[in-house]
Amino acid sequence: MNDQILSVSRTLIFVASIAVAGAVFADNPPADKDQPEIVSVPLTNAYIPSGFDSNDRVRLMVEGYFPSTCYRVREPQLDRNDGAIAVNQTAFKYNGPCLWMMVSYSQPINVGILKSSTYTLKDNHTGRVLGQLPIKVAVNNGPDDFMYANVKDAYVAFVDGNKRAIVLTGVLPGDCWSLKEKRIFQDGKNVLTVLPILEKTERAQCNDYEIPFVSTIDIPAVAAGRYMLHVRSLNGDSVAKLVDL
Repeated sequence: MNDQILSVSRTLIFVASIAVAGAVFADNPPADKDQPEIVSVPLTNAYIPSGFDSNDRVRLMVEGYFPSTCYRVREPQLDRNDGAIAVNQTAFKYNGPCLWMMVSYSQPINVGILKSSTYTLKDNHTGRVLGQLPIKVAVNNGPDDFMYANVKDAYVAFVDGNKRAIVLTGVLPGDCWSLKEKRIFQDGKNVLTVLPILEKTERAQCNDYEIPFVSTIDIPAVAAGRYMLHVRSLNGDSVAKLVDL
């Protein structure tokens, strides 16, 4: 049943994208034929973590579809006004030749630090509300509640034969540090947040050089679908990518 629902949802997204394709292609051609045109493109979905505090660097993800192979994703622009954040997702549109086919794209968005409130996230192209972004009051003066590992990448892979798990790769800050705990939880309707918490062992001699690590985490029981994998990291640049579970 979940697979059927997921299939129907993706079909509806496909049809909706076809409907907006004409609006995207209606832009005026660029003055310089050798340069791509910058156009606004619609969004189909947003992935919004709900665990941010007022001293966190807020990061989320959006996704959509291009109507042809002539588009390349570009950095979005954000407009903030009275508790609303409008995402103007743009793309480079080349002159062709193009294949008329749906091309999916996803984009991480670095919103920055926000005051405690609940913000409405909107697609500036269509005016459609993508979701709510709640920001809680920070309870400490530090950047994070825990000391996190410096995570470089995270992905879903098969481990131990045919078992799917989340794989973390990164570096520890020295040989006295280890991963004490790896917390994972559903953080919003379509976000999985991972907290890789560090622990330091007190001993006479510690060497402060980076040590690579690879670690796995079991995937929690969640409904089948697409999720943003959001892994907090020591350097503040959290890992954010989309995975299908």
